[in-house]
Amino acid sequence: MVGADIGVFRDNLLLRGGAERTSLKVKSLLDADMVTSGFNPECFAGWDTSQITDIGNLTASVKKRVSGYPGFDSFYRVGFLETACRFRMYRGRRDFGVNIFSGFYSIFAAEADAYNVWYCHSPNRTLYDLWDDVYYSKPWMLRPLWDAYSRILRPLDQEAVKDRMDLIICESDVVRRRVKEYYGLDPKVLFGPVTTSRFQDLGVGDYYLAVNRLIPEKRVDVIVSAFKSLPSEKLVVVGDGPLRARLEEVAADSGNIVFKGLVDEQELLRLYGGCKATVYLPVAEDFGLIPVESNACGKPCITVEEGGCSETVRDGKTGFFIEPTPGALAECVKSLDDASLSSMADECLAWSVRFDDQVFREKLSDLIGSHG
Repeated sequence: MVGADIGVFRDNLLLRGGAERTSLKVKSLLDADMVTSGFNPECFAGWDTSQITDIGNLTASVKKRVSGYPGFDSFYRVGFLETACRFRMYRGRRDFGVNIFSGFYSIFAAEADAYNVWYCHSPNRTLYDLWDDVYYSKPWMLRPLWDAYSRILRPLDQEAVKDRMDLIICESDVVRRRVKEYYGLDPKVLFGPVTTSRFQDLGVGDYYLAVNRLIPEKRVDVIVSAFKSLPSEKLVVVGDGPLRARLEEVAADSGNIVFKGLVDEQELLRLYGGCKATVYLPVAEDFGLIPVESNACGKPCITVEEGGCSETVRDGKTGFFIEPTPGALAECVKSLDDASLSSMADECLAWSVRFDDQVFREKLSDLIGSHG
């Protein structure tokens, strides 16, 4: 891959989530150009956002006007067809030596005669194992819209992955198993990169830290409920999302829970470095970046033995597995003290090194080189 002209294609950069951050790191590590459908620079203050081409995203601009109206979710999902179409129309516009795709829809830019790599955070599960859940969650009059969306997109998704990808790399084994189930393929696994050198252990502070998008799948409501029952333990919540107002209302009478919203990268690093531990309870997370970032500061992570978190955390050494209930979390927090948390720092730091971005770069280069 040395000397190759590389393009990274990412669905969008409208939010600063784990997949978006990973894509930007891949771009920087490989000195690549990036193509995306929708870009919000304010979300990525402090990041290298040079060499990014935004091919537009009308759906995102309309979102603000219709969010909250009945049928919005169906509109927004069907609107993703716009993203797929934009990438399909962009096909052939740039002649990269290597194309690396991130997301569900950027893959439609893959050319048959190019070298295409899909770094898969997760397949589009709403087209497969989650299809019924989405379909029956909608009012009956909107179900045909969802059915039409799926009928259009599913065969295109199969074609893009099976016929156009030369190499598929998944960021965890749980994602690898999904790819094998949905497409009948057996991809490689390479954990996502973390710039461990940017993190510092600033000592055991006086708060626990939860970094999440505030959406149902992250179970932040469980975390807030647990800390409402622990008035002597402080919780700092970083992130934004549709559940923020409700969560703030639930925590309004608690003086120990603070919502920071979105913070810049330097503030996030400071909060990581000065916490007691992190708390992260997602539903079957694809990878689990938060525990690794936590460990890079010498801090353990209280999490669930589900999805990628079961691969990125060592129970009792770099974190703690609990059941995703307020009671289980409260009991875990009660069992910890500053001395026990501090004693885990060396183990956490040593574990995080295997996820370092330079390790990632070398392994990614080797994988692409061996298949190219």
